[in-house]
Amino acid sequence: MKIKIDDNLSAKESFIEDEDILNNDFDIDNKDNEAAGTIEVIVKLGNYNGANLKGAKVNLYLLQGISPKLKQSKLTDDDGKVVFDNLDNGCYRVISIVDRKYFEKPIYHTWNEFTVDDENKSTKIIVINRLKTVKK
Repeated sequence: MKIKIDDNLSAKESFIEDEDILNNDFDIDNKDNEAAGTIEVIVKLGNYNGANLKGAKVNLYLLQGISPKLKQSKLTDDDGKVVFDNLDNGCYRVISIVDRKYFEKPIYHTWNEFTVDDENKSTKIIVINRLKTVKK
């Protein structure tokens, strides 16, 4: 029997000839995850058309199991942008870090989670950080 393991960790079997066993000629493929994913994040102030925020902290988490694992943390550039690249296949979450004393909970367009796989290698996420209104 010949076992082949693909990227989805599913096993496919076929027959192995007796001479393959004698020659220890087993074909087991266990390809590493391709490091080809990219997530671009743009942080804006107020609304979708608001100013781009320079120096905003953005964290990238790998979602695996019960607790997300922090992969990278970056500050936005002059254009309010960070790029997380060379990502392995997997599910990721982007979190904009804000001081909740001054800002509302961030809004994410289209969503703050993205799965990098063979069909989906890149995405763009817009984060809206809104100032809290002052109560008089």
